Amino acid sequence: MYDQGHFCLLVFAQGTWKPHYKEKLIKKIADNFFSLIEPRSEEEARIVGWNEAEKSPLQDPKKLDYCKVCNRLAPLFKENLRDNEGFILFSHSIPDLGAFLPFFSNLFRETGIKKAFYLEADIFSENKIIRKRDIPTKQVKVAEFFELIKKEQFEQATKYEILKY
Repeated sequence: MYDQGHFCLLVFAQGTWKPHYKEKLIKKIADNFFSLIEPRSEEEARIVGWNEAEKSPLQDPKKLDYCKVCNRLAPLFKENLRDNEGFILFSHSIPDLGAFLPFFSNLFRETGIKKAFYLEADIFSENKIIRKRDIPTKQVKVAEFFELIKKEQFEQATKYEILKY
């Protein structure tokens, strides 16, 4: 299952990527993400509203420029990227815990990835993002990030800098 909201991801390169690696990596990550917001069983597929709900792929935030929350967050993520090699992807779908952990596990298995910034905002935290001057940032290692999620201590509207090592 998944929820509607804001899934914001900035991926940093480990060193310099070879030509075309970035495009292949973006496609692989985006395809993996989209597969995780599909029903995992026939029972889940029968849930009322599943087929009617919009499933938003991971994409360049420019494609979501109609959204005032994405418009607020995109420049903050670009500021973090600066001149480093990497990419930014946003979605209006947020995978549930059953899909979230495999997504980030697969992401950090990629040898070409050094770290990532991640921010999630559900419909209840959108206004907080729009009103705040600064978005709080927390630095965590991958294992700590997973523990926060498993223990339900993950904070909406907080930008997490997730370090691979």
